[in-house]
Amino acid sequence: MRSLGIVILFTAALSTRFAFVCDDAFISFRYARNLARGAGLRFNLGEHVPVEGFSNLGWVLYAALFEGLLLRPEFWLPLTSAVLGAVGVVGVYSIGRRHLGLSEPMALGAAALLGWNPAWAMWSTGGLATVPFAVAVLLFFERVVLAERPSRGTVLVAGLLVMLLRIEGAAWVALILGLGAFEGPRHAERRWAAGWLVVAFVGYSVWRAWTFGTVLPHTALVKVGMGAERIDRGLRYVAVFALTFGSPLVIFAALPTLVRARWGRSIGGMLVATLAFGVLSGGDFLPMGRLLVVGLPFMALGLAVVLQQLSSRIGIVAGGAAMLVLIGVAVLPASGLSIAPRELLVALHFRYTDFAPMSEFDRWVRTKENQEGFAIRGRALADYADPSDSLVAPAVGAVGYESGLFIYDQHGLVTREVGLRAVPPGAPRRSPGHDKFVEASYFSEHRPTYLHSKIVHGRRSARRMRELVEKWDLPLALQSDYAPTYIEIYVPGRIERHFLVLMQRVEEGEDAGIQWTNFFEHTRRLAADL
Repeated sequence: MRSLGIVILFTAALSTRFAFVCDDAFISFRYARNLARGAGLRFNLGEHVPVEGFSNLGWVLYAALFEGLLLRPEFWLPLTSAVLGAVGVVGVYSIGRRHLGLSEPMALGAAALLGWNPAWAMWSTGGLATVPFAVAVLLFFERVVLAERPSRGTVLVAGLLVMLLRIEGAAWVALILGLGAFEGPRHAERRWAAGWLVVAFVGYSVWRAWTFGTVLPHTALVKVGMGAERIDRGLRYVAVFALTFGSPLVIFAALPTLVRARWGRSIGGMLVATLAFGVLSGGDFLPMGRLLVVGLPFMALGLAVVLQQLSSRIGIVAGGAAMLVLIGVAVLPASGLSIAPRELLVALHFRYTDFAPMSEFDRWVRTKENQEGFAIRGRALADYADPSDSLVAPAVGAVGYESGLFIYDQHGLVTREVGLRAVPPGAPRRSPGHDKFVEASYFSEHRPTYLHSKIVHGRRSARRMRELVEKWDLPLALQSDYAPTYIEIYVPGRIERHFLVLMQRVEEGEDAGIQWTNFFEHTRRLAADL
């Protein structure tokens, strides 16, 4: 157990290294806060029919517990996820020893292959239900497929957790139940749990239709429909993940060997399902293969099974050395390195709205920096704006959570009219989840208080303000209704001067022309002062 403790210790260190809270997590936190305050599961207060802009109901309900206690979920939920990440590593070791007959070194290798993978470490924080969901899937798999006589309660609870933590959870429950019926021990507990899980799914679907006005999750409707472009993007997504971490390439090449081992067909089925989900979903904008993390425990177990079989032919030392190599290759992306040539990763680029392709490590750095900037902007808006004001935004997580303003979402995740619209023919290719993007002026008929917002800082702030106004390119018809302005803000711990730049609605009785003139005159004076 001392060796397992070392594996867990390094897992914790790597999770600390990648500790951050994803901007999307703040969408769930805002739903949780409104629920805790008695407003129900809604993002924007005042909407007649709320929009289901989250994909993790159980995680939102868990966050609402902390919101109700006036505790910040951006601390407690990542902490919970990190603890469960360690539990998942222990679970892989335990399954390897108890059910798969792995030797002590191979079981430890499987645990390290999971816990030391930067994707697992990064999403062990992140604020989303990614790793908790993966651990729930692993637990349900163990109860249904591997366990001889599981208790009815543990099977049912594990299945409910899988269905509640992610919208695709019901599909994973169905798959695992099928694998259990095909390869697992025959026991009535599985049939009993399956019946109640079907009842729970039907009830959940009825509740969704009653609450949100649609049977299908809105987060799925925001995605573009099935087509060649979506499949191509999904294939690129999976390929980049496999080339970044190396181990997925090995396990999929070793599938013919794996399926001949005890429980190998079920483990292989989980891996193939993970691959298929990544492709059919069309990929994901967030770093380190978030949608594929659910398959990492099964990849680690599958590789350990294959290497143990191989060790009987090439020797224990050679098999152990192969495991160490796989672990080392998987750890490389923690430093932004990869075994794949950069040219190949560039060719497989799938985040089309990025200015240039970047590694998964660099994408994590950018995601972390963006979230911090969004939080600063949200707090500045909370200080400046009236609570009844409204804002158009392309990233609605931390900005929406910290500001509390009514948000019009340019990507449609929390705005129904955008999420349900069809992508216009000939629209440019965009990153996953960003296909239905609309310009801020799309919402002009709603007369939002702020069409645009941005934080600038440093000596070039005045110049950047003018560049922003040009980039925002307000239509001529709206230039009499909106005008740019800026406010200097205080950011704790920052020495440089910071400014909140806004495209603000002109109130009745005010002159837009004067406000435009004042903006450019004031920025010229500011440039001389900075």
